[in-house]
Amino acid sequence: MLMLSLKTAPDAAFFARTRNFSIALLVLFGVALALFKLYDVLMNNIMKKHQRVEQEDPETLQKVKLNRFFIENITNTASGKIYWKNVKDSYRKGGFIFIHMMNDNCVVIPERVFASTSEAAEVFDFINEQIAQNK
Repeated sequence: MLMLSLKTAPDAAFFARTRNFSIALLVLFGVALALFKLYDVLMNNIMKKHQRVEQEDPETLQKVKLNRFFIENITNTASGKIYWKNVKDSYRKGGFIFIHMMNDNCVVIPERVFASTSEAAEVFDFINEQIAQNK
C-alpha cells in the first residue's frame, strides 16, 4: 500500500482526503482528552462526597497495633500479625506512613489518625527502630 502511494503522483483529491482525515483525527483526539478530564473530575467529586461515610463506616474500620514484636492489623472479620523480621523498610510520603513488607505488601497508616505531627514522627521513628533491631 505504501509503495503504491509513493509511485503514484499525488492529486488534489488525495490532499483533500488526508486533510479531512487529519482534522477528524485531531477532533477525535481532542474529544477523547476532554472525556478523560471529565471522567477524572466526576470521579474526584464522587470520592469527595463519599469520603466521610467511608471513613466512618464500621465495616471498613481497621486498627493497626504496633509493638516491639510485631505489627497487628485488625478488621471486623480477621486479624493478621506481621513480625518485624518480615518488614523490608518504611517511609513517609503524602501524609501517610508506609510499612513495606518482604512480600511487597504494605501497611498504610494515615497521619491524620495521630493527634499531632510530632506523634506521627515518634511512631515513624519507632517503626524504623524496630526494623533496624530485627534485621
